[in-house]
Amino acid sequence: MKTIFFALFHTIIIALVTFALMEFGLRIFPSIIPPSLLVSFHPKVRSQAAQGRFLTIDETVTFDRDDAGPPLRLMKPFTTLRWHNTDEPGDVYTAKVDEIGFCNQPGTYNRSPIIDLITIGDSFTWCNSVHPTDTWTAKLSGTMGISTYNLGRGGVGLYEYIQILEGFGIQKNPQIVILNVYEGNDLRDAVNYHSYRDRTRDEASPPDISKSVQPTLREYSYSLNLIRSISGFVYKSIARSIRGPDVDFEYWLDFASGPIPFNKENTDRDEVRHAKRLFANEIDLEAFTEALETFVDLSQRHKFVPIITYTPSAHSAYAEKVVFSDPDLHSVMPWFSHEQRKFFQLKGQELGFVFIDLTPHLQSVASSADSHKLLYYRRNLHLTPFGHKVVAEALSRSIQSLSLLPSSVAEVKGHSPAFLGVH
Repeated sequence: MKTIFFALFHTIIIALVTFALMEFGLRIFPSIIPPSLLVSFHPKVRSQAAQGRFLTIDETVTFDRDDAGPPLRLMKPFTTLRWHNTDEPGDVYTAKVDEIGFCNQPGTYNRSPIIDLITIGDSFTWCNSVHPTDTWTAKLSGTMGISTYNLGRGGVGLYEYIQILEGFGIQKNPQIVILNVYEGNDLRDAVNYHSYRDRTRDEASPPDISKSVQPTLREYSYSLNLIRSISGFVYKSIARSIRGPDVDFEYWLDFASGPIPFNKENTDRDEVRHAKRLFANEIDLEAFTEALETFVDLSQRHKFVPIITYTPSAHSAYAEKVVFSDPDLHSVMPWFSHEQRKFFQLKGQELGFVFIDLTPHLQSVASSADSHKLLYYRRNLHLTPFGHKVVAEALSRSIQSLSLLPSSVAEVKGHSPAFLGVH
């Protein structure tokens, strides 16, 4: 009996010492925690461990929106952005946001009371994995000889773009505002906006968040969070190996020089889910309409030219070369792209905004460019600096062909809705 007791006692002591050493090591070297495990940590511990590596909630501020949408957080001034998922292993790129928390050169916003052209959108407008001076917004300034400002914010949708425009853009008396729609997830964000708003409106009273919740060890322990995350990761990996992933969104581009894999991490699966939901009539593109109406209404009240641009997903831009791992996506994803672009074209004619579809131009460049000059990053699927440059060139030509340059804006305030499929 004593032997069993001492063996159990020694085991407990060894476990406690191991746990303590692990806790100490993780706190001293939190960078050894992989992002795939860190994402499952308790928010409080995750924020502490992520400092200096990833953007944390402490580096953002709440934006007081007035449209009953979900909470919206923006970057604090001069926050450092970091990317760990560009194409070269170990490549970490950093950049700083400006004096009000957006992707521009510091001082741009405060320099002048008037900015000719303002852009709003998600991470395809924002500076995801590129320097603020390499975004298509910044490059438009050089190609068109006008002042521009980037109000993009990653991870949000059209309703949030409008809120940001009202909060920061209208005050600068822009002559042109470009709202950039991204094919991949803007429908998801619009659907989520309506779902959140409808749900909170139906609630009899807002939840009482004043009541304190008893703290748990998981709010403080790095070790416990790591053990829990590893267990969950292993369980999910085994489950996926048995049943397979719910969505297989990996694909490759078939170049003459050889195939180039895209999305090996199988991210952005919501794009496929929402494409299938739209195909099954479970959701409707009319989820965008209220935001578009508000955009046009703002343009009329504040005298700017409203332009909607459409940026396709990487697989749509490389439609001639793409090969999906899931054969079913060869039909549903092109259909998803076509339906969205057709919707915005018709809405432009109905509501009175200019619609510029960047898909034809990006497809044209993609068909002729070689494998060493990609428009999109292979891993995070966002525009490369070359992709931003191509978008800026296409938009510059389109805006000039429509006579929407600031010097002519006064003449085109009563412009007819226009559609350009840019080549």
